[in-house]
Amino acid sequence: MAEIGYESWAFLPNDNTPTTGEPSSFNPPMITTMAIDENTSLIFKFPSPIATLNIAMESTALSAEQPGESFFYILTGSEPQRLKQLDHPNWTLNYDGIYGVFSTQIRQCEQYLKLYYNQPQNIILSKVGFSTP
Repeated sequence: MAEIGYESWAFLPNDNTPTTGEPSSFNPPMITTMAIDENTSLIFKFPSPIATLNIAMESTALSAEQPGESFFYILTGSEPQRLKQLDHPNWTLNYDGIYGVFSTQIRQCEQYLKLYYNQPQNIILSKVGFSTP
């Protein structure tokens, strides 16, 4: 699998309108450990659209126990404020020591990808990675 780099990312701490919620600014392509609350979003900007994209999100094992398979909604679009929600992907969870790694695969990812967190339980993310099959 070839890793895919993103150009920038943004955090929306209170994203009440996931399809149109837009960040005020983007950050350089280096994400740090962060707590994610219900109704928050991470947006990633890629250099170009990607036909098939693998997503891997690493969290602390204690916060990884999430109910349901679709704890992050996935939205994509050509602009950060014009996104469409993809069908709920099947997230899989594997444990690696003190970390839980959630992974899924999506098709037809446009230049912007939004991960919208929809669970009441907080999660601690330590890494988000992208690759192609």
